[in-house]
Amino acid sequence: MKMSSNNIKKEKIMNSRTMTIDNPVLNTEVIEIPSSKPNVDVAREVTQVINEKGEVNLSLLSPKQVERCNSLNKSLVVTDINSISNYGADLQHTMTRYSNDFLKAVRGSQGGEVGELINNLLTELDYVDVDELKEKLEKEHPIAYTGYEPSGKIHLGHAVTIMKLKQLQDLGFKIKILLADYHAFLNGKGTVEEIAETAEYNKRCFQGLGLADDTEYILGSSFQTGSEYTNDVYQLATLTTLKRAKRSMDQVSRHDDNPKVASVVYPLMQTADMSALEVDVALGGMEQRKIQMLARENLPRIGKEAPVCIHTPLIHGLDGDDKMSSSKGNYIAVDDDEKTIKDKIKKSYCPMGETEGNPILEIADHFVFSQQDTLLIERPEKFGGNLELSKEELYTMYGEENLHPMDLKNAITQYLIDFLKPVRDFMESQE
Repeated sequence: MKMSSNNIKKEKIMNSRTMTIDNPVLNTEVIEIPSSKPNVDVAREVTQVINEKGEVNLSLLSPKQVERCNSLNKSLVVTDINSISNYGADLQHTMTRYSNDFLKAVRGSQGGEVGELINNLLTELDYVDVDELKEKLEKEHPIAYTGYEPSGKIHLGHAVTIMKLKQLQDLGFKIKILLADYHAFLNGKGTVEEIAETAEYNKRCFQGLGLADDTEYILGSSFQTGSEYTNDVYQLATLTTLKRAKRSMDQVSRHDDNPKVASVVYPLMQTADMSALEVDVALGGMEQRKIQMLARENLPRIGKEAPVCIHTPLIHGLDGDDKMSSSKGNYIAVDDDEKTIKDKIKKSYCPMGETEGNPILEIADHFVFSQQDTLLIERPEKFGGNLELSKEELYTMYGEENLHPMDLKNAITQYLIDFLKPVRDFMESQE
């Protein structure tokens, strides 16, 4: 049996409410543990149970766990689709529970540097507990939040999380959006005055994207100097190693050969934010995952409730970079005009036949197929005429080089122009 440490999708069904959670697990580093360090037996146990290829040694399961797996095996009826579906779900549940027991046992160990490395690995292996999420949904007024640094244009990368927030609204969540002005300042995104102006612009963009009128927009500076908040940050500082704090910022902060103290204060504040805002669900892009897992681990240690954390995938930049970013200029802003959208898409990275890391296909995935079943490809008859493709058909056809990049780009351009029109109209009405 193999447990992959790469992008795992978990779909869970909860009684009368259904929610699909995209929760990719971060790639974990292979950790070499020197035999001279303390607690090497614990470290050796980790490497024995799960090798560097992600393979699990089933012989180390307890007799009870083996018995349960055998029982699941016998329950599989290959001619019955329901049996197959239930088999997979039950087996995953069993292995998850086993994994959790194992991780808890190791997490409680002490061992200096070795213990720190192990804890980092185990933290990255955490996942969304659906039972926990169900409990949050049963609350009378559950709260979901995400935070944005007011630091530039609101683009499609932000829109992915906004669309998820809208889904949470439909499930009954009250939405709080943190306009993290102090965080932006700590991250070198401008003066306090510049950031305040950007925050107001960001708010209008979010409103234009269709969040409900009762969405609450909160400036970080409005509560982050309070005594209770400050006390939480101080307590978290005593629980968080310098290495762990810096590591949690790997994908969030700008690269700096001489990092400031601000870079380690940032994740402590983000953790304290979740408690101060009474958050039940924290939503963020995958670059936020290490910080949010830090919050899930440390908030209970200072007597605070930890939120369920849901992560959305990152969109590649139009230049093929790993992340769409306003600072890199490789983005489609949600308020870009039609000409700008056309020009940006026309110049974008979209190699013939390449489906991995292709920003245009990712836009189709996250925006087109989240709203409708097919994408219309309009072409002259001499080039094969119009096509109406499902997601699977689009990826297959493009991967086999049976669809020209320009035809795909033209289709995505027209879709985005229509999709973002309400935002442009709203922004114009506010001028």
